[in-house]
Amino acid sequence: MITFADRTMLNDVAELRRVCFDEDEPYASFYLANRFTSDNTLVYIEQGRVVASLTLLPVTIVTPRRNFQAAYVYAVSTLPDFRRRGIAAALLEHAETALRARGGEALLLAPASEALRDYYARFGYCPCSYRKEVALDTAAIAGAGVQTPRIDIGPLEAPDLLRLRNAAYASCGYFVQWDEAALRYAIDECYFCGGFTRLLRSGADEGFFMAYPKYGGVVVKESMFTEQLFPYALQLIRKYFDHARHVYFHLPQHVTPGLWAPGDGETVPFAMLKCLIPAAQPAAVAMPYLGMTLD
Repeated sequence: MITFADRTMLNDVAELRRVCFDEDEPYASFYLANRFTSDNTLVYIEQGRVVASLTLLPVTIVTPRRNFQAAYVYAVSTLPDFRRRGIAAALLEHAETALRARGGEALLLAPASEALRDYYARFGYCPCSYRKEVALDTAAIAGAGVQTPRIDIGPLEAPDLLRLRNAAYASCGYFVQWDEAALRYAIDECYFCGGFTRLLRSGADEGFFMAYPKYGGVVVKESMFTEQLFPYALQLIRKYFDHARHVYFHLPQHVTPGLWAPGDGETVPFAMLKCLIPAAQPAAVAMPYLGMTLD
């Protein structure tokens, strides 16, 4: 049976996440307390328990023509003993039906491996965006001089993050926009995972970053800097994570002119898209961007 989960099923959902994603109990509890709703988590129930699940998180696709209502498909998971029976496929089909009934116009997801990319392609998902990944050595950061005027540093709040993201990424032609509540969760999650965020200002220049420890270094999940602000932001990151040897930046394939854009780095496939109406397809000149996804 497929249904939307209610709160009586949260222990089963948490256990499913632990088994499938090696997720510890504190994080699972944090996520479910903050992001679970009675209409966003589909579950497959067999033998009286949840054996598979996926989550539909609402997003808006911003384009020059108009905006489209969509959903980000997150945490598709099935217990090992119940795999290879078509359960995930049934959940994906049900998710599409549910989204259509709500007036949704597209589905997006970010597969964690090439095998999963091939799997989702079977259900009509197509590659739609790439991510630029840049690794910097903290020793080089330590030796970089910082020649900047006065920098004002403050906490990054969700309204500022929403405003800055809209300004920076709308020019890509196909921008997946999270609402203020989702961005507030992203900030809280970053701190929960041992990271930090900052808003930087110098005159008319503004920038932000969201960084947390991972892979034995630091991942900058999302950032926006002018050339002027970038060296100072790097020093802040290195000071906060003084044990880390590398900083890994996740960046859009497209960078707005005037913002920092490193010359080196690897461009890798990231998001996949399934349009429920033809109009939701990206224009040929667009460089779609999906960021701030849950890891």
